Amino acid sequence: MTGIGSFLKRMRIEKNYTVEMLAQGICSTDELLRMEANQELPTTYVLTRLCERLSISPRDFYMKELSIHDSLTNWLALLTYYFRQNKYSAIADVLIYVRETFQVETPEVMQQLLFYEAHCERELAHDLNKSVEIFQKSLNLTYYKGKQWLTEWEILLLSEVGFAYLEQHQPAKASYFLEKSVTTLLGQPSYHYRMECVRAFYFMSQYFMYVDDLERALHLVHQGITWNRKKKSAYLFAELLEMKAIILSEMKDIDAAADWLEKANTLKWLYRSTECYDY
Repeated sequence: MTGIGSFLKRMRIEKNYTVEMLAQGICSTDELLRMEANQELPTTYVLTRLCERLSISPRDFYMKELSIHDSLTNWLALLTYYFRQNKYSAIADVLIYVRETFQVETPEVMQQLLFYEAHCERELAHDLNKSVEIFQKSLNLTYYKGKQWLTEWEILLLSEVGFAYLEQHQPAKASYFLEKSVTTLLGQPSYHYRMECVRAFYFMSQYFMYVDDLERALHLVHQGITWNRKKKSAYLFAELLEMKAIILSEMKDIDAAADWLEKANTLKWLYRSTECYDY
């Protein structure tokens, strides 16, 4: 994404802020000047604070910025950002714009758009049947039975399809897709997989909770935690710790469960109040 600093500078001048006034309590004046010169990108935390002071929403900021530097790659990056922040209404808005503006020609890009559309169906329309239908359609664009090397999106979609079936109380179908996702993720290891792939471990753990296999559920949580640490990723980390607390509680290890739940809640607080959520 380019031109963020130029947009910030223009908004600052329009709102009659000096560099010192806008930066106060958020970042140094030197940092802000580097941002305005497009020499440094602001973190999500800093950008959010600057937007608040300028009385514009970060969402409006990104929409205006991207409309100036219009490329599909930028919009896909924005979809990733919104997804990691669980901002599904914003995702829905971006999907409408992308489909009205761009001619999507490759199955790989269409696969990504359908992935986000399926999440909107689940989280906004609460239509689980439609959601799993779109997830499956997205997966089938590139995946076929017996395929030797799966992409990160195929691994992610296998886990999403499996979890959707679990939500529909179809554990047999869920097991097939979830196991394929996890075994592939472990069998063709790569440090380049997108951080969202940790969802495979999280969903598989929920599956084992569903079938009352607590030991294996806990093992999958530990695999997810280890995977995140190797990736140096905070994505879904608090949720994995929270899942561990739930499983330990079910195993009647109340003290350990309380300890892990406290850690999970502390992480969630840090994500909300500091730059830690800018992963």
